[in-house]
Amino acid sequence: MPSVNSLLHFIAISLVGLVVGVINGLAGGASVISYPVLVATGISPISATMTNALGIWSANLFALTAYRGKVRELLRTYQSAIIISIAGAVTGAILLLTLPGKIFEKVVPFLLFFSTLSLLIKAKPRTKRRHTIIDLVLLYLIGVYCGYFGPGQGIMVIVVLARDSQRDAER
Repeated sequence: MPSVNSLLHFIAISLVGLVVGVINGLAGGASVISYPVLVATGISPISATMTNALGIWSANLFALTAYRGKVRELLRTYQSAIIISIAGAVTGAILLLTLPGKIFEKVVPFLLFFSTLSLLIKAKPRTKRRHTIIDLVLLYLIGVYCGYFGPGQGIMVIVVLARDSQRDAER
């Protein structure tokens, strides 16, 4: 029979999962809430990162259904950005699985702080469909960040993709 403590952890994680789902559906960036809750329940930081990534991934899959008629066009438009981001995420995941856990535990507070700050960055919708080398390098680095840790990466991607529309507006 599960202990009272286990039951409380399950209820807390379930409630936070519900709140995180609503926040991600409305605005995104809820991983900065779910990750600390997972760690607070006693899950190791690396396991919490992987659990969080798997939980949030499903929300992204459901978000695609809103764009189901445009998926092919979006894949063509953002093909290079998607490939670069996947390469970065794979690199980050390899780093997560191969670097000592002690390193992860030392850098996570800074990564969480950085991801929380990224929620404050204003991004305008992208109007142009071109990617500069700087955009692609930044997307690779964000991919590494996402594969290694994750929370806040969606906001960082939006900021990078909005760079062209901001530059064009300034001209």
